[in-house]
Amino acid sequence: MWVAAAALLLGGVQRWGAGRGQRARDDPERAPGTARGQGPGAGRGRTPPPPADAQVADGAPRAGDAAFDAFDTTQPGDGVVVPPPDGDAATPGVPQSIVVTEILYDPTAMPDTEGEWVELLHLGDAPLDAAGIAAVTLVTPGGTGALTPVDPGQVWQPGQWLVVVRSASALGTARGTVPMAIDAQLGLANQGGVIQVVHHGTVVDTVQYGGASGIDAGPGVAVGVDPDWADPEGNDDPAHWCGANGPFATGDWGTPGAPNPPCGAAPDADAAQPPETAADAGGGDTGPDASPPPDAVDASAPDVPPPPPAIAPGAIVVTEIHYDPVAVSDTAGEWFEIYGAASEAVLLDGLVIEDGATSHVVTPPHPLWLHPGQYLVLGRNADPLVNGGVDVAYAFAGITLNNDGDVIRLRSGDIVVDEVTYPGGGGGAAWQLDPNVPTTAEANDDPDAWCLATEPFGDGDKGTPGAPNTPCPAGPQGECAGLCGDQAPSGCWCDELCVTAGDCCPDACASCGYCP
Repeated sequence: MWVAAAALLLGGVQRWGAGRGQRARDDPERAPGTARGQGPGAGRGRTPPPPADAQVADGAPRAGDAAFDAFDTTQPGDGVVVPPPDGDAATPGVPQSIVVTEILYDPTAMPDTEGEWVELLHLGDAPLDAAGIAAVTLVTPGGTGALTPVDPGQVWQPGQWLVVVRSASALGTARGTVPMAIDAQLGLANQGGVIQVVHHGTVVDTVQYGGASGIDAGPGVAVGVDPDWADPEGNDDPAHWCGANGPFATGDWGTPGAPNPPCGAAPDADAAQPPETAADAGGGDTGPDASPPPDAVDASAPDVPPPPPAIAPGAIVVTEIHYDPVAVSDTAGEWFEIYGAASEAVLLDGLVIEDGATSHVVTPPHPLWLHPGQYLVLGRNADPLVNGGVDVAYAFAGITLNNDGDVIRLRSGDIVVDEVTYPGGGGGAAWQLDPNVPTTAEANDDPDAWCLATEPFGDGDKGTPGAPNTPCPAGPQGECAGLCGDQAPSGCWCDELCVTAGDCCPDACASCGYCP
């Protein structure tokens, strides 16, 4: 029985993926009057019945079970019947056509636990009251959960959007004007994953986002499907998705509860400027992650983004450098981390990254902000499946972090914002700034304020990319950690006593300046 269920799940994968990139916008094989992805007579809004053989067998793997999770790399396709999260039989009812149309999986205006959301479009033919909405389940990387309408009297009409949120504050001042439902299990991994919509026990839509899927827009920007392709098959193709082109109430970009702009549409007039803070919009998030207000926009000016503002010295601080990965290749796994030390958000567009020989200008597809107190990782590869498991906010080219030591310089025009020289050695461990010293561009000039990371991450290298560093051990242990029997950057030879007993080497006092 279990084998049969596994075969059913795998069969669903083929149905889901078969249409990717194979349909032209004007499909000559589609009968007039039918919706994309449906047969003749099955117009938009009619839900095809589940396959006759799509039954849940006794003992079959269920959503949320370890056996079901083993199929994460081969998710079931639309039309596959799965049980609700409590494992009971599917609630009697007619599944409606519901599709995923927009996803904000990496908010920057507020923490992920508050700001993530998924927008759904009701393409069925019957309104859904609170009970009907509660029969909708989302399967996300964070878990499987049923929806609870924010308004108990909510009726979800065909053709209307519903925004599924982790927190009722996710939409800022838009709360109360946009139909919303809570999913306490909603969890959207920044490195990407699969979202499934289940209604009355039937998977009615499946979307893969982020990572290698091609449906990705970067931190703070929602990805949405082109309105012409908002159907269960049209949203399978990454070519039909694009990033939002303007802000909503929180300062992040998206159109929750409203039509998405067509992919390829010009940005909003304000889009070339920093998004407005929720405080200036009349409420919502006023914390340190809020983006600064935009300058006035001259409607008569040509549609050319203004040059990025100059960044003050010390507004960005380099806090961690992974120059010699061992879990993956240098070309995939090199990265460095920066910290927002300014009192307001800094636009990174136009920032120049320099090493000892080459340079790179930061040119992201959407405005890239560094908020006060925020850590961001810039690296050579943005795919966490390739780069060792790091959430890279921006991938640069042409910069190589030499294993035997080099310099990283951040420049805004003629202004040197920060510069750090790092030593060689340390294979597999990042060179990190001690969090016990001030996180400033002056303090990180001191080599004694740095040490090799000891906290494992991702595929096994050591570091804390995108998060505060762990404290450096006192004395020479910091530079000897992980280097027993090898030479530390200062030239001290390290043995096992360096870590276990606080002794570095026979001539520790003379060579290392450490006299226990």
